[in-house]
Amino acid sequence: MKRYSLLHLRIITDIGVLFILLFFAGCESNKGKEKFSYGLIVYNQEKDVTNFMPVYSMENGKPEPEGIALPGMVITVDDRCYFLMDKSDKTLLKYRATADGLVLQQSVDMKAIAWEPYSGWVNRVNDHTILLGSVVNERFSYSEVDLKEMKILRNGILAVPPAPKGVNYTGISAQMADNRLFVSYTFQKGFMREHINPPDDAVHTAIFNYPSLKLQRKFEDKRTTWPGSYNIWSSNSLVLNDTVYVLGQPGGRTGNHPSAPSAILRLNKGENTFDPGYLFKLGNQGVQEAYTLYNLGHGLAVTKIVESPVIREFDDYMTKRISRYELVDLRRQKKNCTGHASGIS
Repeated sequence: MKRYSLLHLRIITDIGVLFILLFFAGCESNKGKEKFSYGLIVYNQEKDVTNFMPVYSMENGKPEPEGIALPGMVITVDDRCYFLMDKSDKTLLKYRATADGLVLQQSVDMKAIAWEPYSGWVNRVNDHTILLGSVVNERFSYSEVDLKEMKILRNGILAVPPAPKGVNYTGISAQMADNRLFVSYTFQKGFMREHINPPDDAVHTAIFNYPSLKLQRKFEDKRTTWPGSYNIWSSNSLVLNDTVYVLGQPGGRTGNHPSAPSAILRLNKGENTFDPGYLFKLGNQGVQEAYTLYNLGHGLAVTKIVESPVIREFDDYMTKRISRYELVDLRRQKKNCTGHASGIS
């Protein structure tokens, strides 16, 4: 029985910032180049280069010193293949992982489909189909892609209610559960990359039926804000037994909301609004901020807690040792510190 998973890490090193994607293909322990079991995708921020490096033994070996340069960002993994979005060429690329590196197999022209990674998301529809979403020019677009056949099954616009005049959509994430798509977002003056203005006072959510993708209803929750991340690598929500958990954050980092806590909201199966009796606060409001929510299964997740007093400018989030991991039990609303980290992506 094969098992596939994708893990994103962020490491500060003496050569810059490395983004690492670990691809595990197979439960069995393989030895030797002919039966490699996983590889690493490493991004060097200083050199602006992304490479894939086959790895043959987690216990005894090291990553290969050379790897092929990748032309885009990985958006998902399926059946020993990496799927990359080449923004410059607007092409979806399918690479097969081999012991000698990645081999390009197929590509799909995405020029007619608007896509932006910093406001995008990827949802798994079934074993070989994804729903790729993004906000471009204040419109929520989607495209459903068959990864096995490498073809676009359909694409269009989601009828998310228009943003109020003078603000933009921001903090965007989406999850599929119980044959529905839940798209969460908030509003902000200016743009999130400016890190100046705080976000709106609420998490806004639009619910769509699946597969019709017709708008069912919308609602807001003012107990926290900013339900999304800064790129599709960083998860801020998850699904557990058709129950959706969404992490609300202070917002624009150095443009944080002055009073909204970092907290997890829960949308129970079959319900049309967040559970009013569930608010899992993370960190001490005004002193600590929580970012990202990675699903570990069995009701457990990992988040990062940032110490707010040490933040003076945005780059502090990227270069200082200002965060620590916490293991959170979503069902029991309990947490445990698991160690320190650098950066928060």
